[in-house]
Amino acid sequence: MNGGNNAASDPTRIAAPPAAAIPALDRAMLWLLALLVVAGARLGREGALREIAEGDGVLSFGGRRRSIGRWPRSEWHDRFATLHRVTPAESLQMTIAEATREEKLPGNPPPLGSLQAIAARGEAEALVREFAASLDDAQRGDVCFDYDHIDADRGLLRAFVSNHWQVTRPPVRGHFFRPAQQALIHAIFRALLSADAYPRVLRQLEDDCLGHPWGTDQSVALFGEPSSGPFEFVFSGRHITLRADGGSDPRVAFGGPILYAHTVRWYVERPHHPDNLYWPEAAAASHWHAALPPELAARAVVQSIPPEPPLGFRTAIPGLPLAEVDADHFAAVAELLERLLGRFRDVDRARVRRCLEACGGLTACSIQFALDGRMSAPQWDNWRLEGPAFIWHWRGFPHVHAWVHVASDPGVVVNAAAGARLFPGQDPLPQALFPFR
Repeated sequence: MNGGNNAASDPTRIAAPPAAAIPALDRAMLWLLALLVVAGARLGREGALREIAEGDGVLSFGGRRRSIGRWPRSEWHDRFATLHRVTPAESLQMTIAEATREEKLPGNPPPLGSLQAIAARGEAEALVREFAASLDDAQRGDVCFDYDHIDADRGLLRAFVSNHWQVTRPPVRGHFFRPAQQALIHAIFRALLSADAYPRVLRQLEDDCLGHPWGTDQSVALFGEPSSGPFEFVFSGRHITLRADGGSDPRVAFGGPILYAHTVRWYVERPHHPDNLYWPEAAAASHWHAALPPELAARAVVQSIPPEPPLGFRTAIPGLPLAEVDADHFAAVAELLERLLGRFRDVDRARVRRCLEACGGLTACSIQFALDGRMSAPQWDNWRLEGPAFIWHWRGFPHVHAWVHVASDPGVVVNAAAGARLFPGQDPLPQALFPFR
């Protein structure tokens, strides 16, 4: 019996069509499939392989796990990761690369180099002093101001905040600042954030600035003189305001009002804000509300929260007073606050707690959940934690804005505006309005 090359003699075999009958693209796909099958069989025989589990931000090799942060993955990436296998040596190499190569960070910020350790310790003020000393006279003319400088349009400039603004005209990334100065600014930025928040905020800026490199759509200013008196460093851009002042104004946390925000792909996000980096904060607050007894949950609901900019302190605060919840729910809202603070450096978290305690602590605060703009029911898109001199205003519709103003004195004057506050020629970063076609 001669099987030969005759496929008809073997019912388990399928005759291959002539190569000319297969389109070029299909032939390439068949070759790729064949390579994958061969590689998979070979790797399966070796038996010393480790799978990289990237969905939870952990790389595994040699029985050990190393966290590299949580990053959303496309459906294709997830499916491919279940097929792809690497050797232990390759896994170790990839782990080190993911954890240490700064060019892999979203937005590709300038390398921190020798500044990495001091930035990781949150010592922003020491870096601000070094940055100030590096500026030449021409640079100082554009980005340095008296501590109490009053801008004709924006008032007390060091205390200003908006959801999309530039404090000065020169961008961080470009020809105005020398490369070493750009690295210093990046180090200050890093120092003002927790280790967990740092890569997330880089990604947020990359999303909100339409993929532009870090620093392209951000600017900085320095108020006062860090070496001899009160000072404040301000980092601004779309959906971000960060400050470092070394406690120059002891009445305020963060050096003044701040903002963080995020929108993914469209100006009006879908319900439940897919892929939004900050939506888990609202989900946690919604979970807290859902666990309340019905009568207290109803008292926490308001028709609306104040319009933007929502940072003026009020004497009559609506919503549910936290003094009226039981011990378990009070402990849970304290945990919620710690979650909100978790994105900032230790010294700023401590200043928030001191300011809050000076005005009666959390027991003097109320919480509000707004019916207006609620598109993610049963969760709450718009909510607000508020005290005599404490505001954490969380707006989720049409996309996420979180406005924060914390002081030890309700008499502190706020200086804020909503909308873009840009210089001529700066990119307005327009986005598509709706995700619907």
